Amino acid sequence: MIREAAVLAIGALLSLAAWQDVKTREIDVKIFAAAAVPAAVLISLNWHSPLYLFSLAVGAVLALLTRLLGSGYADSLALALISTAPPLAFLPAPFIAVMAG
Repeated sequence: MIREAAVLAIGALLSLAAWQDVKTREIDVKIFAAAAVPAAVLISLNWHSPLYLFSLAVGAVLALLTRLLGSGYADSLALALISTAPPLAFLPAPFIAVMAG
């Protein structure tokens, strides 16, 4: 239940960031700082899974590449946050499968 709540918290905070980006063309760094808490919880709960670690690594590489290719920091942070979500009952595909699709 904690994993599901953390994933929903990340989703809500990313939705808030997207809304703020559309509204003001800037995203407050406090939103990403708040999203770091559920992301850290998810990482600590799923650290034992090799597929999860692979998903984190791919997310980090994609975030770094998007930043190096000129995207804004918000895009990179959003990719990194999305990669922290583990497979769940209501979202069964891991990050790799979602990005590949």
